[in-house]
Amino acid sequence: MITDMHVHLVGDNGARLLESAAHCGIGRMIVSDLADWSEFPEEAVVRAGNDRAAKFAAGAPERVFFLAYVNPQLDSAEEELLRCVRLGAVGVKLWISLRDGQDRLDRTETILHLAAREGLPVLVHTFSRTDALLRGELDAARFLELARLAPECTLIGAHLGGNWRSTLALSEELPENVYWDVCGGYPAAGMVEAALEQLGPERLLWGSDAPGRSFGSQLAKVWFAEMPEAARALILNGNAERIFHLPPAGAPELPEFPPIADGLSDEGEEHFVFCGDLPFDGHGGATPEMLEDLLAREGVRRAYAVSLESFLRQDLHQVNAAFQSRCAGLNRVVPLAAVNPRQTGWRGVLAAARQSGFRGLWVSPYVHAWRPDAPEFAEFRAALAASGLPVWLNAAVEDYRFRPSGWEPRPVAPEELAAFAAELPACPLVVQGMEITERLAALMPAAGNWRLEYSRLTDREEQLPTLCRTGMRARLVCGSEYPFRAYEETRLAARWLMK
Repeated sequence: MITDMHVHLVGDNGARLLESAAHCGIGRMIVSDLADWSEFPEEAVVRAGNDRAAKFAAGAPERVFFLAYVNPQLDSAEEELLRCVRLGAVGVKLWISLRDGQDRLDRTETILHLAAREGLPVLVHTFSRTDALLRGELDAARFLELARLAPECTLIGAHLGGNWRSTLALSEELPENVYWDVCGGYPAAGMVEAALEQLGPERLLWGSDAPGRSFGSQLAKVWFAEMPEAARALILNGNAERIFHLPPAGAPELPEFPPIADGLSDEGEEHFVFCGDLPFDGHGGATPEMLEDLLAREGVRRAYAVSLESFLRQDLHQVNAAFQSRCAGLNRVVPLAAVNPRQTGWRGVLAAARQSGFRGLWVSPYVHAWRPDAPEFAEFRAALAASGLPVWLNAAVEDYRFRPSGWEPRPVAPEELAAFAAELPACPLVVQGMEITERLAALMPAAGNWRLEYSRLTDREEQLPTLCRTGMRARLVCGSEYPFRAYEETRLAARWLMK
């Protein structure tokens, strides 16, 4: 059995959670209700959220367990925790009301001591991010400080601390009472393996953070990670079973993968993949030859690929030429020429791409920080439209919240994307890495030769199913964001979401 130890009850979504979890082979879940999701919720709001969670658990006693959500800054926090114990809570959930107005942890420490006396583990939202912390929030270093204040209490740091690379850098200082969950967040390739190597399987637990994240995308990052099956069993069930004192269950199993339903455009193609190295992120990406072999194993006819060197290099003409040469003779890897309108030589780069026989162009308002509908790039948009080449527009790569300090990519707004697409009505356009919103769906032109790559749509429970119900299903194409993600992850998640 698979145990999801990090799920959120939001309003009346309990039935939907149970259905989606079962579809992915998840036999039971541990939920918390964060009430109105305010930073420092009031007493009545906290109480109502816990009542909903307790009622949900009581209605499905073998499949659902709940955590007592507590705001430590309330005078009623201890009383509320004990009330939830009487209702059957198997642990405590702390979110971001952990530091008081003077940046102290005193009240939170008191809750930990009480939880330990009641024999309850405590799940703590922990989020090291590039930008400033939210009010009351803890990063990984401050979480470890908290753990040392109550060594008798079992603490689980959520999300592997957010920025998992910086969290693992602190692994040598890990107190014995600390565990980490690998829930939520961007399903980065290599994260679980790196955590397993440094922490061992006994310290890791799996959760989805649903519905904020999809069950499938989060499960895939553990299921496709390279590890012994005994370690996978501990992460997906055994550790949660032991720590939360759950009834014994069998080994984790995945259900048979359903095929992607008919109607998806170009199922045998891949529209979001990179080759090469990205120095600042530790990614040793696939060589074109490695990607060719991977595509053959996965039965993918064609992948439109970009060199990761194009992220940082100024000499894009040379980068493109070298990448095209490296891909020569390959049957499945199709190189794209990167063009950056913020570089003064973009006209020459575009002309060279056309003369060299590139099959398409890759532009990234996100990576190279430019606004796709800005007046100063009107000539660039016109040149793209006149080139006759398909365009892949990149709206996001990896997780903006944990970008390297000093690198300032620019997220793309729906209005900007829609305006860009409207100026290239006849140009084949594939949008990479864009999350769909109702606003985006309404803004994008009904006509035009544009399509939407689905990798980011698989990250949340409702986005892809909702999009498919709007009539935009035929606009979708496959994308993996490899090597930032495991290649199989988005396809597996899409199969489950598009059932």
